[in-house]
Amino acid sequence: MKLIWEIWVNTYAYGISGNTEVGFYTTSSTGPSYGYIYNGSTYQSLNVPGSVQTRAYGISGNNIVGMYQGGSTLYGFLYNGFSFLQLAVPGATATFATGISGNNVLGYYEENGDYYGYLYNNGNYTTISVPNATSTITWGIENDTIVGSYYVGSSPTVGLEIVPSPEPSTLAIIGTSAGMIWFLRREKRLFYRRKSRDGGRK
Repeated sequence: MKLIWEIWVNTYAYGISGNTEVGFYTTSSTGPSYGYIYNGSTYQSLNVPGSVQTRAYGISGNNIVGMYQGGSTLYGFLYNGFSFLQLAVPGATATFATGISGNNVLGYYEENGDYYGYLYNNGNYTTISVPNATSTITWGIENDTIVGSYYVGSSPTVGLEIVPSPEPSTLAIIGTSAGMIWFLRREKRLFYRRKSRDGGRK
């Protein structure tokens, strides 16, 4: 019998907590994705029952989040080691769960062709959107700090860091959740100009 990793074509590691890593793999160049859990010595498949494909993106302790395809629709999921909880932002055409910290699940969703971040806590969804941005994608969360990216129109993508309390009073309010107000704290551009062969910038 072949070991699970012997039939993998592509492997993507996305999240880690302690000694446990999660991600997804494919068994062909054009085939669906399958989630996995790796504890340092053993791989275990992680797939939502009945799904077309599953991707694990984030982990915190025993809780794992990710995305799965049910029929033609993409949903987020929260797996607690025993059962799967479907995550679907109301009105969204696709929902992705990408990070988790404590009881907060972070992700992003698609609506009318644009993307928005969200925070899920105890059945409640809170949209996270940078003011005037075309799309906001929130990917990682640690305690009360969120990281992601956004862009406006055809402008380059900009990284962002969001915190739940103001540092200077000029910070932009992104959203509210569980009695906290979230603020944009820091931006960092994620693109670099190419260098020409003579060392100049293009």
